[in-house]
Amino acid sequence: GLPTRLQDMNVLLYSGSGNSEETLLAVNVAMAKVVIVLAPDPEDETSDAATFDLVHRIRDTSSQAYIVAESIRDSNRRRIKTAGANATMRPIRAYPEIAVRAVLAPGSELVIEELFDSAGSEYRRVNTPEMSMHWSQVVARCVGADLGTPLAFTTEQGDIVINPLGSLHAQFTGLILAVLDTAEWSDEDLIRSLRAA
Repeated sequence: GLPTRLQDMNVLLYSGSGNSEETLLAVNVAMAKVVIVLAPDPEDETSDAATFDLVHRIRDTSSQAYIVAESIRDSNRRRIKTAGANATMRPIRAYPEIAVRAVLAPGSELVIEELFDSAGSEYRRVNTPEMSMHWSQVVARCVGADLGTPLAFTTEQGDIVINPLGSLHAQFTGLILAVLDTAEWSDEDLIRSLRAA
């Protein structure tokens, strides 16, 4: 079930019982560079026990692999890391690439989780009068005023421009920002900060 480009990179997807020595031998886990342990059931908290056991068994083979393991309960993350995982992540089946991100850019899995989670941060769209300035100025003014982090802007035509370069001279009629869920500022506060010289 893997895309050809992943197969060409010698990526192997194997489904089996994690507490089986035969499974670990079948995938030659001792020689793997990276191992991603998926929860048997992303809805069942008892899957964390199976993940813990499997990570521990992998380390028992003297594997030096970078291990990314799914953890359903946040309170189990520390234990799974103690068993030998380098990184843990929540099961987010809607975005399977999160595991790859955890390997290529450690820590980014936490940022991606936050994007999918409603706790801590939220995303706010603010309509503004038509404005024009470098994107770096937009970011500096919003972040400097503790208003959140601008992620995208809307054009007069209604297009959404995501993650623009700081040097881009943006002409916009709205912003989309990541803000704390406790933020109490108003749209007018944001517009005033953008207009500040």
